[in-house]
Amino acid sequence: MPPTFVISIPQKQSPKLATLQLGEKISFKDSRDRFRTMIVLEIVSPTRIRVGLQRTVYLKEGLELHGNQSGSSFTVGPVKPQPIELRVRAGEILRLYKNNGILGHKATAHKPARSLRFSSEFNQNREYS
Repeated sequence: MPPTFVISIPQKQSPKLATLQLGEKISFKDSRDRFRTMIVLEIVSPTRIRVGLQRTVYLKEGLELHGNQSGSSFTVGPVKPQPIELRVRAGEILRLYKNNGILGHKATAHKPARSLRFSSEFNQNREYS
């Protein structure tokens, strides 16, 4: 099953969500200017929909989305942080960086994974093992 999450839209645009159909594709350019699609899985409320996706997307408030079947267009509402579960096994290295310019990557045979950026309590790059 693909990853899912809930998108909110501004209250004034809520009638547009009613035109979406389950299974409909939503197309958009994400905040990195990459073309992406999501699939409508559930209408959660008049201002929220659950979507599924196959690829990573970067959303931000105000990003314009387009329903492919219904023809409706609407914008992303406030984006709230979502907690995630992170599994790290004994012996693995997890590096946390304060610098938002350092992007994460998957582990390879020669390089450990790089992930997560934390708040101001991290005053410098630190390595824990």
